[in-house]
Amino acid sequence: MLCRYVFNARSSGADDVARGLMVALSFFGAAAALAHSENVGIAFSSHHMPAAPRRICAAVSALLVLITAAAVSVDALTLGVLTTGQTTGSGLPLEWTFYPMGAGSVCMAVFALGPGAPASAGGNRDRAGWSPAA
Repeated sequence: MLCRYVFNARSSGADDVARGLMVALSFFGAAAALAHSENVGIAFSSHHMPAAPRRICAAVSALLVLITAAAVSVDALTLGVLTTGQTTGSGLPLEWTFYPMGAGSVCMAVFALGPGAPASAGGNRDRAGWSPAA
């Protein structure tokens, strides 16, 4: 940042590094939200449901997350392998763009199957902590 604003000379790989970090942060952030059961959309739309339909909704959403995350991880890791040896315009390896996406998606798939998954959650609360209306 100092080079760009003070000396008017930008770093050659800064845009590529920023892009890779943004992708990594997005996918690992989504995986962390899934791991902590903080899917606001599902919690907001399902907390008014009775317990049985809520569990079905949570199980279906976990299955959809698992399928989507598995597909994204396979595609991203495949793209990483296929682009090995290629470089970006600044000379950085191109596969660095795809591997964080694949790793974050693998984490999402693992967390969708984990012990906190809706299918294995017991009791009167769903993954988001909502209890059924009395």
